[in-house]
Amino acid sequence: MGVTVRRHGGNTLSRYNWKTSTTNTGGDGKFFRTVPQEKGNASNSADNFVQVNKAANARSMIEVPSIGYVTQPLSASSKCGFKVSKYGPQQQVSPQDPECGNGVKPDGSLISGNDPLDTSIPATQAWSTEWVAHLVATFGTAANGGVRFYNLSNQPALWHETHRDIHPARATYAEVKAALEKHGKAVKDADPSALTLGPAAWGWLEYFDSAANDRASAGVDFIPFYLQQAKGYEAANNRRILDYLDVHVYPQAEGVALDAGTAPSANEMRLRSTRILWDPSYTVESWEACCYGGVINLIPRMKEWVARYYPGTKLAISGYAWGLIDSPSGALAQVDVLGIFGREGLDLATLEDPPAPNGLGEDAFKLYRNYDGAGSKFGDTSIRARSGEPLLATFAAFDSARVTTVLVNKSPSAPNPATITFTGMGQSGPYRAFQFSAGGRLRPAGAGSVTNGALTISLPPYSATLVEFVPEGGVGAAEIDPDAGNTPNPDGGTVVYPPDDPDGCNCSQVHLGVLSFAALALFGLLRRRRTSR
Repeated sequence: MGVTVRRHGGNTLSRYNWKTSTTNTGGDGKFFRTVPQEKGNASNSADNFVQVNKAANARSMIEVPSIGYVTQPLSASSKCGFKVSKYGPQQQVSPQDPECGNGVKPDGSLISGNDPLDTSIPATQAWSTEWVAHLVATFGTAANGGVRFYNLSNQPALWHETHRDIHPARATYAEVKAALEKHGKAVKDADPSALTLGPAAWGWLEYFDSAANDRASAGVDFIPFYLQQAKGYEAANNRRILDYLDVHVYPQAEGVALDAGTAPSANEMRLRSTRILWDPSYTVESWEACCYGGVINLIPRMKEWVARYYPGTKLAISGYAWGLIDSPSGALAQVDVLGIFGREGLDLATLEDPPAPNGLGEDAFKLYRNYDGAGSKFGDTSIRARSGEPLLATFAAFDSARVTTVLVNKSPSAPNPATITFTGMGQSGPYRAFQFSAGGRLRPAGAGSVTNGALTISLPPYSATLVEFVPEGGVGAAEIDPDAGNTPNPDGGTVVYPPDDPDGCNCSQVHLGVLSFAALALFGLLRRRRTSR
């Protein structure tokens, strides 16, 4: 699949103890249990995680415990955040261990006043420095092949829910600022070449406010506040402690990502909801419409905030999921999401859960990273691609000799014969196509020659297709004709590729981006987190 980064982080690893290789699952139906990080007989410690990644030539991302606690060594006395024997009967207990309750009394009230030291020990800035120093000593600095990325937090606005056995109070602006400064400094002290990410805000509400509702008194939205504090720290200390603004995104529409469903309406919503990543005209079709205008426009919004409040900071989405990735609609949504990430200039992303081996979810990545099984990849530089049909998504890129086109037919029942018009480059040359669909895995889907700068190709229902075109005379050799091919094909969609981006186009998607796609085929070791209001 060409994975380049894997993440060791998320709710179930926010309290990971690298000395004992234990962690606490937290809430979200996981009963606040302390568990060993093992899988079968093989150690799943952070050290082993990094070693496996190095062997696969993938970079590692490690979350440091900015929540302030890590787990104790596993024992009978430290295994539960809300022990039934200590705190009394509870509404639910763990199927794996009836001693571990969910912290909710039979009458529905929450248990309060429990002892965080039942399961955990304090973890300060010094703990993070020691851990990063250990990783440097074991694997080298980031600049020399060691751990490249460190998450400075994970969804702090949900700490009072997902980790309420140790952090029942709602996190404030001040607490998150302190975590940024302390743990960002800890990482940079131990490895100045490492790159840091934060705050890993869970979603729409946290982009604007803390769980403690500080926005009104502070007079600034949360993400801008966070960027301002990072910039202020650099100004005062002549040292950058935040390299990537990091947010998470999980479409909240019913049946899409959380409690994902396969009903036709859920599949349609899954494929339509990718517009929250980029479209300033799209009002979200979920409860999120309640607040802050309801137009998420995620990547452009975050890039605008970065440019305004802390220029030079990169943008990451270290947690995302569109649901049912191994289903036809889920795999097609993943193809769409990866194309949007590249086109919009996202710098780094990690998927919440990896796709199953030998399935359509894997094909979604291979379409960009290894479409022919021989290592061929989507081009390095994004160029404009536009479609005249709402159910046809398209993305394009080029390298020194090839133009690569990805087309996604989001219709579950209608084939879509798409005419691709190439301008601003050689008008003839060989092409080959690769495709997966609801009816089959990624496979060759034809080859031949492009003539007169146009190619018509059949797109089956619920399919994703990559077309590789090698124009004679090279990419960008011809005169640019920005008006060529702008009229949609009455029999299907039209895709046009001028390398520039003239003003005045009324097409549905007109974007120009320049970036390497090498960082976009990513997924990490994350677990599902609750992202309800």
